[in-house]
Amino acid sequence: MIFGKVLQTGGRSSMTVAELRTILDNIQRLCAKAGAKTAMKDLQTFSDMLKPYSEMPVDKASAEIKHSLSQAAERPAKGTKTPARSATSLDQHFTQHHLAALRDAGTDQKAFELALQKLKTSKSLKSPDVAEIARQFSLSITAYKSKAAAYSDIEKAFIRQARFENKLR
Repeated sequence: MIFGKVLQTGGRSSMTVAELRTILDNIQRLCAKAGAKTAMKDLQTFSDMLKPYSEMPVDKASAEIKHSLSQAAERPAKGTKTPARSATSLDQHFTQHHLAALRDAGTDQKAFELALQKLKTSKSLKSPDVAEIARQFSLSITAYKSKAAAYSDIEKAFIRQARFENKLR
């Protein structure tokens, strides 16, 4: 009830965000005089956040902000693990290219080393891509903590494969 009277705007049904920001500025000055620095800073942050909505009525801006927040809540937060990385077709192309080169090397040490060197020097592949190549090449389900661990597992898989081939001969 009190806020309804404070926020009334000369017969209009809704005030604009610009008018609300003016009120927040006045409250911020009051906080400055009272020495409430934290509140002052919070009010400034809130006012800055509302700036893009200045020309909108408060009720419409509020609805738009709520909608944006609900959409953001539906997306996974940064740092949370997703079940699988959605690779672009370009990433998949490079991944499959390097995997094929490693597999085509067979038990040929020089061909393997060349393929591994190309993989290591590839700037287009990120850690999850290299980890996926290592999992597919070594036929494992290991979660690699670094590219170096993935490279090491690729090398070990090659050695196992070469030794197995030699035992069959």
